[in-house]
Amino acid sequence: MTGIGGPAADSAELDATLAETVRRTGASLGALYLLAPDGRLLLLDALCGAGAELAAPWRTVPVAAPAPVADAVRYDRLVWAGSQDGDRGRARAGSGTRLLPVVPQETGVCG
Repeated sequence: MTGIGGPAADSAELDATLAETVRRTGASLGALYLLAPDGRLLLLDALCGAGAELAAPWRTVPVAAPAPVADAVRYDRLVWAGSQDGDRGRARAGSGTRLLPVVPQETGVCG
């Protein structure tokens, strides 16, 4: 687990929940983003399954960006993200591509 910074990074319970979610879903990695106070940026707060250096380009993501995590926040809905191939990383369930859900949450409570 890699704490990137911010208020949630110090929470052992959050770290354990994120790690368990990644393990149980069979994902390679998991990330927790927080919405900046101005509502224009998503800030990477916790990461599981990759080093901070790998995630450096994704530390901040504009809400307006064409990225699954930003789409989930903008449209307030679950977004399925697949491989980097075609359609900017989006894929449909059953396409043979390993998918991951990107879920917007109103609260900081996990589990």
